[in-house]
Amino acid sequence: MAFDKETFVYGVQDCKIAALMDDSGMSPTYGSAIDVPGIQEIEVSYNIESKELKGDDVVLDKRTTINSIGIDVTHAKISLDALGALLGGTVSASGTTPNRTFTYRQGGGQPNYFKLSAKVVQVDEDGADMHFVMYKCKVTDFSMGATGEDYKTISFSAEAIPCAGNSNYFYDLIEHETATNL
Repeated sequence: MAFDKETFVYGVQDCKIAALMDDSGMSPTYGSAIDVPGIQEIEVSYNIESKELKGDDVVLDKRTTINSIGIDVTHAKISLDALGALLGGTVSASGTTPNRTFTYRQGGGQPNYFKLSAKVVQVDEDGADMHFVMYKCKVTDFSMGATGEDYKTISFSAEAIPCAGNSNYFYDLIEHETATNL
């Protein structure tokens, strides 16, 4: 099958986040990429504002603006490092084996901005893939917990906005003829 600009997407196999360090110039800088372990789902939706101009009892014009891009992510495993990057807490380690302890501590304050990248490997063409890349996101909702006799997933919602130096785009959707790493 010839590589083209149309494809189905099936599954998601990799997802990473990286803290946004600086977006004042044309090229934002990020911290190290952190795996979102056990990625299960990523959903992208548009937050659109609509205005109507009415006159003479009819709609004369309609304007719509994309305010932000909504992202919903579900994954299977808790990563303390990912929590720190998403929510702004701190991660510490203490002790030595066999008595090591890792602690995530959530304080008050603002969650961090971060970049989110996700990889879909099952697309129309063999050996191809598709990447979702959101450059400036902030968490708007987060959920985790535990339940008796079953697995519990972790989920979060975020909104993507344009970076300060690149105010014309929210995200990239990239189709590669030859699959690449995030």
